[in-house]
Amino acid sequence: MRSLLAIYKSLSLGKRAALWFVFCSFLQKGITFFTTPLFTRLLSTEQFGYWTLFQSWETVLTIVVTFNLTSGCYMQSLVKFDNQKDDLTSSFVTLLTLILLAFLGIFFIAPSYFSALIGLPERYVLAMFVSIWATAMFLFWSVRQRVDLNYAPFVALSVVYVLVVSIVGIVAVLLAPESLKADARIFSYAGSCFLLFFALGIYQFRKGRKRFSLKIWKRALKYNVPLIPHYLSQTLINQFSRVQVSMYCGVAAAGVFGLAYSVGMAILVLNSAVLNVLTPWVYQKLKADRATDIKRGFLPAFVMLFAACLLVSAMSPELVAFFAPSSYSEAAWIVPPIAVCTYFMLSQSFYDNYILYYERTIFLSVASIVAAIVNITLNALVIPQFGLVSAGYTTLICFILSSVVHCIFSQSVVKKESNHSIIVPIKSIYIMGATLIAVSILFSVIASCIALRYIIAFLAFIGVCISILFFLKHGKSA
Repeated sequence: MRSLLAIYKSLSLGKRAALWFVFCSFLQKGITFFTTPLFTRLLSTEQFGYWTLFQSWETVLTIVVTFNLTSGCYMQSLVKFDNQKDDLTSSFVTLLTLILLAFLGIFFIAPSYFSALIGLPERYVLAMFVSIWATAMFLFWSVRQRVDLNYAPFVALSVVYVLVVSIVGIVAVLLAPESLKADARIFSYAGSCFLLFFALGIYQFRKGRKRFSLKIWKRALKYNVPLIPHYLSQTLINQFSRVQVSMYCGVAAAGVFGLAYSVGMAILVLNSAVLNVLTPWVYQKLKADRATDIKRGFLPAFVMLFAACLLVSAMSPELVAFFAPSSYSEAAWIVPPIAVCTYFMLSQSFYDNYILYYERTIFLSVASIVAAIVNITLNALVIPQFGLVSAGYTTLICFILSSVVHCIFSQSVVKKESNHSIIVPIKSIYIMGATLIAVSILFSVIASCIALRYIIAFLAFIGVCISILFFLKHGKSA
């Protein structure tokens, strides 16, 4: 124990912050992940389907009604203009709030029409506006903490947030009558977000002196508006399969697909942790014209995701049985291709760092729109013929396509904007990706070979542990 403490104290601030950010991501996602079995048993498949649809539409509408100002331009601005952080935050908070209020006003013009359009009751849409604004306030604050390497308050508030939302949600569903359990889950979530982050939003608004800076607003809109098609297309790939499963197979089937998606996407805890640590660091290296330093942070991250995908795919029948009753058993066949999606999502995110830093955002939108159109078209052709399991593979195909196109565009941007080429081990990334695809298909054949799956799962677990340690030690410098 003393030796571990000594090693921890010897770490630089950058590495110490990276360790805590990774730990916090694990804890947040872990708590949310392990409350899923409770909700799948407390809610019927239809009620869980409504909660899944609420989450999907919340993700989509966040991009539309906030212009996704908490992503992209905000972090890049904090790094590029590090002497204006308070003013930037206040102006971004004000701009996002005004945009959201404008869309809320549009909704009130014809609430019945818009509610019918997305297939959710008006009360759920209003709750969605509340949760979107509150969560945005938290995201502004958390991005600032990551850039400043201020890990202690970030970890504390993040843990409080996920615990409060989970506990309040469970209690609300337990106390609600059967007919109102879906309402209890949704309103407890939105109410908890608002109560936790309302004061944080006011604090960020008042902290800066330039709350209504047209200069900051103009730059933010010029940067983010061209990115809206990109963010929206990526979300459609990520979420709209659930909506299409609901359209073609019913709300209950959407609940099954939603569970499979949650299990397969559990690997995003690693994905998000890596990106939260590396993205501001990559921007700082590009700003200092030290792009060659970036390469050593990439390959360990992909090895980590490769092993994690193998682990989740190998254990998919057991994971689904743990997280839900037998009525969700079909989800086990969807988990492997969804798990592999996270690997290609990570590769795409790394490529995007270059495009976002150099502000050539139109390239992202073109690539993502193409992938989203392919995804929706494939789903429309395949799901009615082959059922909800096929939606997992159409989603994987589109993430592969998106990753490849983003890779091509990022190489083009870097060659035009700098004197160096893109610093990513592209060949190794796609060799491992092809291996994952083959293995995910193999798992559907050897699902009954429990011993073989467990051996693969054990080796993958060891691989995850080793690669995490290597990443924390060598993945990035201070």
